[in-house]
Amino acid sequence: MRILEVKLLEVTLQSEVEVHNLDDRDAHIEKIHYQIEVEGTESKEETLERRIELLSGTTVVIPLLVTLPLLSSLRFLLFDTVEYRIWGRFWAETPLGLLDFPLDVQGEYDLDGRELLDEAARTARKL
Repeated sequence: MRILEVKLLEVTLQSEVEVHNLDDRDAHIEKIHYQIEVEGTESKEETLERRIELLSGTTVVIPLLVTLPLLSSLRFLLFDTVEYRIWGRFWAETPLGLLDFPLDVQGEYDLDGRELLDEAARTARKL
């Protein structure tokens, strides 16, 4: 996960999900519904509707974007790491038809709260 943009009241996060096609047949992902939770603050449900080729024996990295309230969790400002969870479902078109898979990834993200505050302050001065 990485921080893309910090505004006065919100932060935009980009996460990446790896999908591995271990099968000997090509497929493609049709769409992904997802949400991201950071320290108990959930994003609204997002949808990525884009055909993503998933060739046999390959791994695809899919970027997922969400916006969360910046000050909803003091951990953004006070701590070095935050815990996150990405969940939802994705649909892949395969030779067997349209398959539905769960999406559930958890981890920890290292951050610098002072850097976030500085960026928010720079944004506020521009207003």
